[in-house]
Amino acid sequence: MLLASATGLLVLAVCELTGLIGLAVVDGRLDFSTLHADQRDRAAGFARNSPPPLDEVLHPHLGWVLNPDTDGGVSLAKTRFPINQLGFLDHGQPLSPRSPDRLRVAIVGGSVAWYFSMHGRDQLGSRLAQAPRFQDREIEIVSLAISGYKQPQQLMTMAWILSLGAEFDIVINIDGFNEVALHPAENHPKQVHVAYPRGWHERVRALPRSEIVHTLYHHASLRLNRRHWANRFVDSPLRYSPLLGFIWRTRDNWYRKQLDHDLSIITSQWLNKASVYMHTGPANTYKGSDQMYDDMVALWERSSRQLDRLCQANDMRYLHVLQPNQYLEGSKPMGDAERKTAITLEHKYRPGVIGGYPRLKSTGRELVATGVDFLDLTMLFANTPQPIYIDDCCHYNQQGNRMLADAIADRLLTSPRLEPSARTSPRTQTRPN
Repeated sequence: MLLASATGLLVLAVCELTGLIGLAVVDGRLDFSTLHADQRDRAAGFARNSPPPLDEVLHPHLGWVLNPDTDGGVSLAKTRFPINQLGFLDHGQPLSPRSPDRLRVAIVGGSVAWYFSMHGRDQLGSRLAQAPRFQDREIEIVSLAISGYKQPQQLMTMAWILSLGAEFDIVINIDGFNEVALHPAENHPKQVHVAYPRGWHERVRALPRSEIVHTLYHHASLRLNRRHWANRFVDSPLRYSPLLGFIWRTRDNWYRKQLDHDLSIITSQWLNKASVYMHTGPANTYKGSDQMYDDMVALWERSSRQLDRLCQANDMRYLHVLQPNQYLEGSKPMGDAERKTAITLEHKYRPGVIGGYPRLKSTGRELVATGVDFLDLTMLFANTPQPIYIDDCCHYNQQGNRMLADAIADRLLTSPRLEPSARTSPRTQTRPN
């Protein structure tokens, strides 16, 4: 018995020593705290350094919106804003009806429009409140803009919101930059249709396709088995055994390699670059960049016309604003400090402004000629030497947003077009039996 016991202990010691050496080889270190933390993570179903949950979700009509399930909202410009149940960054009530004592103003567009709806709303509201016809009405500004939106997303947003019962007196569309800058830099290289939302190829590439369904299920099964394997070792009384640690780590590494292999198939170059309709939409090819820019601007023009008609049909005033941008030559004098912040000659969006903005300005004049209330503000900062731009893309500081608010208010208060009146909601009007 003594001999048997001694032999057993010797075998156990040799096994543990072998496990100790093996663990040191596969882990590169002997750290049981890290080993146990990894086991708990695997058992919980996630890996260390995994990416945070996405704050955007696909939308059946708008391409995408922000995810209301995101805890605490989203940070923009060093400020945190809540996400309402419709997926927009705003405190307001987008589905409220009109009333005689309230002037409801909707802002649509991309990130410049959203920044303005947050940082320019007070200035716009105070200017409108000074007008005699608005003095007795509460000014309510509702943000329906999301960073990255481009036409026809503004058009689709307003159609969807109205279908849900929202009512507005004024709709302000601030756009132009995204319409000519995003497609050439992001969608066109992936052969995505010009009217599709930005980055559409990236947003939907992970959705299941028949060619990879088997791999997706295999991947999910492996993840589940990896969790079960880790659960066997979590809080084990022998968790400090080098041999058991070596056995667990060896098997876990095998799972990791298999999962990585599946993931490489799912996100392979074949999948990413394939011309799959779900990824690209209708085919659109161009003979050259001129044709592409003409197509983008024509889409922008048609969307604005339709948005104008939608507003007219719902007794709302529509104002279309072409936003300023620093890459338009001669649009703003800049000192060295602002130029260092605002100008990057190799910026991927700069060619879109150079190639697209002259077309936008020309087509804007055509919009005016056909009755659309269009306001070209590309030269708004032409006589402003003070710094306005806060990044090398397109965004303005507080002064820039105040100037934008003043220019918009001037147009709304002086233009005779479709002056909003003290209307009541059609739902509250008396109808004949």
